[in-house]
Amino acid sequence: AMWFVPPAGFFGLVVPAFAATWKVFAGSLPHPSVELLGAFVPLAAIVAGARRDFLRRHLPELTLLAVLLVLMLLPSAGPFRWSFRWLPLFHLVLALLGAVTLQKRAAKFALGLIALTAAAAFAFDKEPQATLLHAAIVAALCLVWFFVEHPAMPVTITAAMIVLTFVTFSHRGEVPVWRYDETLREPGVLDPARRYLAMYDFDSTIAKDEHGRSTRGLRAELRPGNIPMLAGLEFINGYSPLGLAALRNVFDVDAHGPMNARRAELFLRYKSGPGELLHQLGVDGLVVPEAMARRHAEILARNGWRPAARIADALVLHRERIHSPVFKAAAAVKIADQRQAYAAIFSQHTPVLYTSGPGKRYWPRDLRIAEETRNSTHVVFEDKGGETLLVFRRPWLPGWRATIDGKPAPVLRANMIMPAVEVPPDAFDVRLYYRPTSLVAGLAIAALSLVVLVVVAAKT
Repeated sequence: AMWFVPPAGFFGLVVPAFAATWKVFAGSLPHPSVELLGAFVPLAAIVAGARRDFLRRHLPELTLLAVLLVLMLLPSAGPFRWSFRWLPLFHLVLALLGAVTLQKRAAKFALGLIALTAAAAFAFDKEPQATLLHAAIVAALCLVWFFVEHPAMPVTITAAMIVLTFVTFSHRGEVPVWRYDETLREPGVLDPARRYLAMYDFDSTIAKDEHGRSTRGLRAELRPGNIPMLAGLEFINGYSPLGLAALRNVFDVDAHGPMNARRAELFLRYKSGPGELLHQLGVDGLVVPEAMARRHAEILARNGWRPAARIADALVLHRERIHSPVFKAAAAVKIADQRQAYAAIFSQHTPVLYTSGPGKRYWPRDLRIAEETRNSTHVVFEDKGGETLLVFRRPWLPGWRATIDGKPAPVLRANMIMPAVEVPPDAFDVRLYYRPTSLVAGLAIAALSLVVLVVVAAKT
């Protein structure tokens, strides 16, 4: 539940410098409400024009604005888990309502809002100096607006607030930034044909201030966050703001990719060998802190890992390339309890299927075709045999669908993080494709909304 707007943060509608306590990457810290920048003049206009006829005429828009306010206060589900993603629509509705009701008397109400926010800063603002300074500057502009009725004043006040906010807070670092040069647009010692797991921790790539805020990124050459994408490199623990909860649970990774050191040690010791979890996932490259790699040098060598290069204080390890987009399991256990399934991942040497039923042994039949695209995988077997379990080397999501010889088939969840399909002995053709129900529902709702808009527009 990070980054949703706290109640005290709404004073940022007036002065975005207002630093309430937000839940950000580094924890609960003072954060200026810069996400609310630009709302001051529209808010003052709405307050000034809030008369009965205005409320009656614009009731739908005001209702929508209220709903958006509620959503911003909640850690809402799905892709809007970070509720500030609702803010663009909120700002649009607020600006339109402010535009239709803007009048000279709004300057008086703007001064009142500034005074109220300045008073609140003494009680709720964690860093009130900037808020009070900005409030004083904007109050002076509002006084000019009060005495000089000119259409440029609302724009001038909004522009001044934007400039003040960015000049004051351009150095803030709740979201870490890595500075990099053009060499990071090239793979360098890393192989674009491999799939990597970065095993360094967050503190290796970030600098923090006295409040625990992430002030700047370090060691960009380790390629944290989304930097690997610039060179076409594949890291399974790159930047993922929404993220897959299962991946975080299994690998204990930060939103920017770095991995908990104890979990990294666990993977090196128990899950880096042939047929183990990293192999099932298709990981054939590691970026490991040198000290950690040396502690486990014997295990890594036994599992086929060899040093390939050095980056900063980390070693790049490679093993034999993994070419197939699927892993053919010889056996699997089935566990229907989520907590037990997660625990079993680190105690079993075979895939753990998150479903009910007894464990099985499978027949790993040879493949004639194994093709992968962005949203699908197509597999054709060479011949008949026993029942086969295919574990697809891609992240599990609820939207995966499968067919076996053209007929729908259930998609299982392997190790909580990969899709899997049980293939009957006499089946040959297996297709996995991504088609989430939410996409179909969204298209249907959008199409219906368009029809309604056209009908309403035609009538009015």
